[in-house]
Amino acid sequence: MRIKNLIAPLVGILLLVILFYNFDFKSIAVVFSQVNIYPSIIALLLVILSTIICSLRWNNILEQKGIKYKIIDLIRLNFESITIISIVPAGLAGVEAWRLTALYNINKNEFKTSAPTIIIDRLSGMWGLSIISLSGLLILQFSKGFFFINNYITYFYFLLLLSFVLIPILNRLLIFVLSKIKYYSDFFHYVIRILNVSFFYKIFFYSVLNQFLLMVSFWLCSIAVGVNLSFLTVMSLGLVIMLPSIIPFSFLGYGPREIGVVFLLSFYFIPKEEALVISLIYGFLTTSQGLLGLPFFYQRIKLLLQNKFLNKFRN
Repeated sequence: MRIKNLIAPLVGILLLVILFYNFDFKSIAVVFSQVNIYPSIIALLLVILSTIICSLRWNNILEQKGIKYKIIDLIRLNFESITIISIVPAGLAGVEAWRLTALYNINKNEFKTSAPTIIIDRLSGMWGLSIISLSGLLILQFSKGFFFINNYITYFYFLLLLSFVLIPILNRLLIFVLSKIKYYSDFFHYVIRILNVSFFYKIFFYSVLNQFLLMVSFWLCSIAVGVNLSFLTVMSLGLVIMLPSIIPFSFLGYGPREIGVVFLLSFYFIPKEEALVISLIYGFLTTSQGLLGLPFFYQRIKLLLQNKFLNKFRN
């Protein structure tokens, strides 16, 4: 492994050390000892269901581009990617490279055909999460007001969510602007052209349901800890809760999310120990899915090694 590949997980470990340095471990242990296991189990089942729905969304994207795969293969690939995140500090880029390579090995589709579908799958997830967060924000705003640090940041957050939600509608403008860039590649042109209203309409249900289940899971984690956090609040904060998870500077998915959750929930007067435990439980539930993907991961590694040995033997 190259040294540069270790930078991201090392930064993630450093973030965790800095984070835990400011906590009382006895207080954290007390919070953990009082966790209600039943909401956590339900949250785990919803997280697993969310991954399956994510696979259905990916399958829909592939079918719209005329690429045929068995849905069971896509489900296996998604659980394998969670396994990689759970046991190897590969980062999001490494996971997507694994998915792309595995996708190619299944039916030998060209990388330039399959790769955009992975990017669109991620973008559609962010789109669905933005719709949920914007809906929660508007409901809170019109019902009892929404306190998000201060009004100016609330307005900025609203505009940010709105810009993500309007991505399909702004498709033609994006195509026009990017087509004028001198070094604009055909690959990104292909990605932008796929972002149109009809395309997103066909995956709307999967994108929203996938992220909605994750939000419910996070809310159940707060219930398990005994924190009185409304579901509408979790919905409205969905994007800023989940975004830190995709920051490359993390260790097995931990670090930035925990810092973000502790910071955000402090404005709702939730003790930092309880906020940290909520995030840790949620992180554990999402990464524990890797156990389901472990057999598939082992089989694929075994097959890759066998093929490598056979090719070396033939040469």
